[in-house]
Amino acid sequence: MLTKGIAGFCVATVLTQLLVVGVLAVRGNLNAASTTKIVGLMNGIDISGDRVADSIRAAKTEPIPSFEEVLAQRARDGLEMDLRRRAQENYYNQLQVVQERLRSKESRFDTRKDAFYRKLAELSQGTQDEAMKSLQTTLESLPPATSKDQLIRMLDGGDLNDVVAIVKAMQPDKRKKILKEFVSPDEADKLQQILNQIGAGEPEKTVIDKARDE
Repeated sequence: MLTKGIAGFCVATVLTQLLVVGVLAVRGNLNAASTTKIVGLMNGIDISGDRVADSIRAAKTEPIPSFEEVLAQRARDGLEMDLRRRAQENYYNQLQVVQERLRSKESRFDTRKDAFYRKLAELSQGTQDEAMKSLQTTLESLPPATSKDQLIRMLDGGDLNDVVAIVKAMQPDKRKKILKEFVSPDEADKLQQILNQIGAGEPEKTVIDKARDE
């Protein structure tokens, strides 16, 4: 029912427009201006017929771009896109260069840092070796009983590896005299610890194992 009502209204509107146009045609008043006004009024457009006519004339007189102009515009658009793409590529390349420089600087810094720590370790080891050599020479110059007492104190302090290293580096005759002083049962146990470590390749074995782990 609603559809029929809408259809009837549309037909009535069209008939009204035709009737008005027919009357104007009979009277000789039908022209472009009056037709434009009628169309605007019948379609509910609140605009004067002159303005509608001007809009129509402007649309007719607006220049249509030629094929060459269209191609030129497309070329300009393509050039602009190409320039943007190149700018992005240049920015990306510059970023890559900066990142590579940073990686190179970090690598050089790590190399210098590792070299510094190696040198520091060498100096530290050299200092320790010199100290051990000096201690060994001192113990060799003391009476055997006194040297034995000093070695026992070092063992009681937990310096078993140092004692083993010193004893191994001693001159054979000096070492023999000092080890003969380990006569009590407790001293004999300590001497056994020293000999066991020497037989196991200590302290060099511990140093080598630690280096392998690192």
